[in-house]
Amino acid sequence: SGQATLDFAATGCRVVAIDQAQNALDLLAGRCANFPQVELVNSTFEDFECPASSFDLIICAQAFHWLEPEGASAKLRQLLRPSGRVAAFWHMQDISPNSPQADLYQLNSKYIDAYPQMNPPEYSAEFLQAMVDVLSKDEQLGDVSVSEYPWVQSYQKDMFLALYRSWSRYATLSESMKRAVDGDLANYLDSLSNDPEIHYRTC
Repeated sequence: SGQATLDFAATGCRVVAIDQAQNALDLLAGRCANFPQVELVNSTFEDFECPASSFDLIICAQAFHWLEPEGASAKLRQLLRPSGRVAAFWHMQDISPNSPQADLYQLNSKYIDAYPQMNPPEYSAEFLQAMVDVLSKDEQLGDVSVSEYPWVQSYQKDMFLALYRSWSRYATLSESMKRAVDGDLANYLDSLSNDPEIHYRTC
């Protein structure tokens, strides 16, 4: 839906936004109507066609892990200018015992088979290291550095429920299971003395 795209477009950059989901691009088209320098392309990254050495920066916001590693590396090298850079980033949850995150993973485990009760793989240090390893394998891409930026988001109840329902694993549940999860989640949120705060790191 282009959340990262909009932030970069607001700086005045010329942006080419690629997505294989046309409905996501349709949503973004309305959101970036004030940024005529944004071009939207319906394509996978691997199949994207553009002249070589076209870009100073390629960003991949919470999506690099979906790419085929070898094909992605070759495409990055093809598209980047000699001084170009790649920025892949993710928002990861910091999970500690007796926190809303830990409570929510306990709740999830009631409804989703084999769902880890703490630190799912995509939020773990091992996941981040795996992404570094993928990028580091291609020596022509140069050195890989990692930066981490902690932040906290407070969610009002309705906002948190909407966020939770946008989760892809929630979408796979049956309607009866969704109602059960919604009830448990609403009861949990009602039991809190304050709005839940989720601790993140942008890596």
